[in-house]
Amino acid sequence: SEPSASEIAEVVETIEDYDVRAIFVGGTASQSLLKLADAVAGEIDRPLPIVSILTGSLTPSGRGSDYLDFVRYNTEQIVEALTR
Repeated sequence: SEPSASEIAEVVETIEDYDVRAIFVGGTASQSLLKLADAVAGEIDRPLPIVSILTGSLTPSGRGSDYLDFVRYNTEQIVEALTR
């Protein structure tokens, strides 16, 4: 089900209280989850990037095609987002 306005406000308050630097979303996230992340980020008074990371299984080719590449890619995404 869709979150209520008060639930979204609670998430926004938590992000502000803990100075969250990014929202990490799995690459296979649904469109509704991506919209929710975007809505939450839009309520913050500063830039809050939404960063896609690999989740689930390895990809057939390219980034995340083996375990080390999978972990390396996610680590790079996380470090870059947290050091902005």
